[in-house]
Amino acid sequence: MNRGGALLEKLGDRLAGLRGRMTPNAEMDKITWFRAGGLADALYQPADEEDLAAFLKAVPQDVPITVVGIGSNLLVREGGIPGFVVRLSAKGFGEAEMIGPNRIILSNADMGYAYRHSAAPKDYIFTSAVFEGHPEDRETIKAAMAAVQNHRETVQPIREKTGGSTFKNPEGTSAWKEIDKAGCRGLMIGGAQMSPLHCNFMINTGTATGYDLEHLGETVRARVLENSGIRLQWEIKRIGNFKPGHEVQEFLGQLL
Repeated sequence: MNRGGALLEKLGDRLAGLRGRMTPNAEMDKITWFRAGGLADALYQPADEEDLAAFLKAVPQDVPITVVGIGSNLLVREGGIPGFVVRLSAKGFGEAEMIGPNRIILSNADMGYAYRHSAAPKDYIFTSAVFEGHPEDRETIKAAMAAVQNHRETVQPIREKTGGSTFKNPEGTSAWKEIDKAGCRGLMIGGAQMSPLHCNFMINTGTATGYDLEHLGETVRARVLENSGIRLQWEIKRIGNFKPGHEVQEFLGQLL
């Protein structure tokens, strides 16, 4: 029996009564913006917050649970993701809260925000948020939105299969500048490429695997380290197991 089927059979009674959508052996390349990656043992899309809370209580602690969003900054390895992947849909999740063993509401101060970081517990699932804004003239808002969209389309490869910014900006410089100085603009491995338009964006040119993408990213990190002494930190979240023979450990020793 396949891994997903075996997992659902093992937990059959525990999962009874859940109202969300369960997909065994889910193809993660259909979810991620990179359009690459292996299978998740099972994908669960809860119906609402109550259903999500029931799911979290039903799954034993020794079964891994991985939470994903819309897949924009996510790289999945070909060896697949053990246990469950939870993906929240827009329907049923529309307030300011997070779910763990119990429902909790955090203030802005509680979040401990910093650059590309928050102090929120890693084992909680955020289901909603409330943002404070201020009123403005409709045409002014439309003009500002159009300007942002035009800027993105001009300098970022937003129509490609990409995950957004690949690396965090190091202190005092920009990731793309260091990548460019290291000669990695347009660099390709397999079907993966550092975008010629914005070289801090990795793109799947059509045939890239998760291994191609991660191999490319680690190659860029190694070249930047050699060129400038800067250790770039991944902004793309990489999850799942390596497919045997597709590890990228050869880079890690010099980069840790």
